[in-house]
Amino acid sequence: MTTPSVSSITITLNEESNIGECIDSVDWCDEHIVVDEYSDDNTIEEAKSHGANVFTAETPDDANSFDILRSKAIDYASHDWILRIDADERSTPSLNRRLQQLVGQDGVDLVRVPRQTYIGQKWITSGDRWWPDRCPMLFRAESIEISDQIHQYIVPKSDADIIELPATEETSLNHYSYSSLPDLARRRWRYAESDGQSRNIGLSYVILATAQDFFTGIIKDEGFRNGIVGIAVPIIDSLYNIAVAYYSIRENNI
Repeated sequence: MTTPSVSSITITLNEESNIGECIDSVDWCDEHIVVDEYSDDNTIEEAKSHGANVFTAETPDDANSFDILRSKAIDYASHDWILRIDADERSTPSLNRRLQQLVGQDGVDLVRVPRQTYIGQKWITSGDRWWPDRCPMLFRAESIEISDQIHQYIVPKSDADIIELPATEETSLNHYSYSSLPDLARRRWRYAESDGQSRNIGLSYVILATAQDFFTGIIKDEGFRNGIVGIAVPIIDSLYNIAVAYYSIRENNI
């Protein structure tokens, strides 16, 4: 049986330092589609030099660009089998081999893989949100829908056959999302504004969510085992909850 062809898709905005290694890490794919949101660095040139077909697209300022651009990327893809990889993610030879084995198999419509997320050079292992943090990576285009929720963008249809790879380093995707703790804090604050404006919450949310995140992150998930970084993360998450409540209160005039 002939193995179906696979298109990789990646969304970019000013990712010149990442996009080349990202594409190269999945060089077994038959084509690479990059949809760029008008980067003002050399992202497009870098992507093309690594063999990608690059398209540009702009989204409204008040829209969540993730769902719009991923939908476009799937439309641009020549093949029904899609491999989704973000610019700050890297596949590995062992993960690639496993994914290649699953392409086109009966009973496989979508494959979720565990993801190792790093803050700087530190792999964060405390808590399900950080590890194994499975995400959809390989799927048939007709078996999924695109959500408008950030980080929940690929949703399998009700009849899709889903495979989850085991939580091992050999089958995991490397996610270099945050360069440092300050970088994590900046992004949390940026997401807090959009999250808060779309929700109606108040002081009780702040108290409960903050206490839960702090207790879960440090005690239940043993964040202390990750050292200073593991302790700092739940503190940043707690501050995020406060920021969400602030923007919600301001937006809704509570």
